[in-house]
Amino acid sequence: MSQTAADFVGVFASSQTGIQLTIAQQNGTFKGEFTVQNQRYGCEATFVKGGLSGVYFDTGRKIGFTLVKNSGEYILTTEGVNIPMQRTSAASKTTQPSSASAAPTSGTKSSGQRVSNAFLGFSFNAPSGWQMQENNGGYAFGRGDQQVAITVSPHNYSSISELKNDTQNVQDANSNTYLNARVDPYSETGAWVFFNGTIKGQPFTIATISLISPNGGGINISSLSPASMYNDALANTLRSIANTVTFSKPQTSALAEQWKAKLKGKQLLYLKTANGMSDKFSIDLCSNGQFVKKDNTSYLSQTYSDNFTYAGRSGDEGRWDIMTQGATPVLVLRANDGKVFQYPITLRQASNELGLNGMRYFVRASEICR
Repeated sequence: MSQTAADFVGVFASSQTGIQLTIAQQNGTFKGEFTVQNQRYGCEATFVKGGLSGVYFDTGRKIGFTLVKNSGEYILTTEGVNIPMQRTSAASKTTQPSSASAAPTSGTKSSGQRVSNAFLGFSFNAPSGWQMQENNGGYAFGRGDQQVAITVSPHNYSSISELKNDTQNVQDANSNTYLNARVDPYSETGAWVFFNGTIKGQPFTIATISLISPNGGGINISSLSPASMYNDALANTLRSIANTVTFSKPQTSALAEQWKAKLKGKQLLYLKTANGMSDKFSIDLCSNGQFVKKDNTSYLSQTYSDNFTYAGRSGDEGRWDIMTQGATPVLVLRANDGKVFQYPITLRQASNELGLNGMRYFVRASEICR
């Protein structure tokens, strides 16, 4: 039986979470409020095929939700979590968006150690009780069960619209990975990005709060978990980290400018042959600030999370820069697919060589940049 607008007017409640949603229809629009832990949030929605699609308002943030009816049962979905609801009343009075303060979980700030990266221009509080590992300018957090991971990593998007345009479904038959993408509101300078589906045949959910820095780029705060383990508590952990994020202008130095002048118009070439497998990897650094990567590796082993992006534009082109970490120059590649890569630079004995991440690269004039 097809759904009508009248099916979504009334009071809906969840016995599992205590959430209550009150919806009234007025002049063709739906307005009401969420009640969560005695806090109230105004909401508005439109009727679409199968149910309601709208947002509720949490201290300036617009958070997306849907309410659908399948086989007589109502399902509320918000921030990637599906919540069974029961319709307890078919009539309600029109309510106005509430100005109540945020629920405790929404305003909570992570109490872990402060992590700062002046080099890339961001800092945040780590989640308390999680073990941290740093890798290529990003940070990974895990716990004893190892089934859920949280990452904080830089990205190269300059706006939410750019992020939205670049977010696409993932379909990779080789790894039996199929993920449906969705972008929901988070704040004026951020968005929720969800990928739901299977990774290597297993149900997984990837949830990300993507924040845009006023200085360009920004950071992603993400969780990777089996679908059954993504819940309100994990979403609130991501929020608690996001609530502590501050951005600053990335630092530069005279040393960085010297290396930038030295590498303009150059190609950095890595060559290696071992066990019948050959690697050839090049990075061309053009004078206009653009880079081009070419990877002719005959065999490459990566984990899925290492290789995951929003699957939009190519990661083989973008902009490059040199920054410093203490006395160490670092090559930074900001790829068009939003990812950011860092390569600490070291000198080698030969004048036509340098080290990137400890690996030997040959330095020669770029033919691509001419």
